[in-house]
Amino acid sequence: GGKPLKADQLDLWISQLERHNLENIYNALNKYVAVNKFAPAPSDILDILMGDKYPTPEEAWNRLPKGENDGGYLSEQMREAWGACMDSLDRGDMVGARMAFIESYKKNVERARLSGEKAEFFYSSPTGLTIDQRMEVKHQKTLEAVAIGWLERDSTFVRQILAITSEKPAIALEDLT
Repeated sequence: GGKPLKADQLDLWISQLERHNLENIYNALNKYVAVNKFAPAPSDILDILMGDKYPTPEEAWNRLPKGENDGGYLSEQMREAWGACMDSLDRGDMVGARMAFIESYKKNVERARLSGEKAEFFYSSPTGLTIDQRMEVKHQKTLEAVAIGWLERDSTFVRQILAITSEKPAIALEDLT
C-alpha cells in the first residue's frame, strides 16, 4: 500500500507465511497485485498459496443439490451447512434455508481455512432418477465442477468418472427375454 510495515506487522506476515517457499510467496504477491488495487492481507496471499477453491456462500448455495432429483459436488463445509438448513428445506422455507445455509457455511469455511484445510469436493447422487439419468447427471456435474475449478480435469478421479459415466449402460438381466 506504499507504507512501510511496522515490526509487529512484519512479524505477523512472517509467522503466517513462513511455512511456504519464498519463490511461491513472491509469485502469489505478484498474482495479487496484478488484479487488486489495495494492499494485501496475509490471508489474501495464503488463499493464493493454498489454491483456495472454496466457493462463495452464494455460489455454494446455488450449486447445492436441494431435491431428490438433484445431484452435484459438495465440500465437507457445504455438507455441514446443508444439514444446518435441512429443517427449513423440509418445511419448504427456502428463504430460511438459504439464510441458515449461508451462516453455517461461512463459519465452516472460516474454521477450515484457520486449520489449513483445502477445499475437497465429493459427489452427492440424486435418488429420484433411473440409473441412466443418474449417470448423465453425474457426467454433467463432473464437467461443471471441472469448468469452475473444483476438480482437476487431468486427475485420475475425473478421468475415471467421465469414462464410466459416458459408457453405454449395461443390459439388465430383466431385459433378457
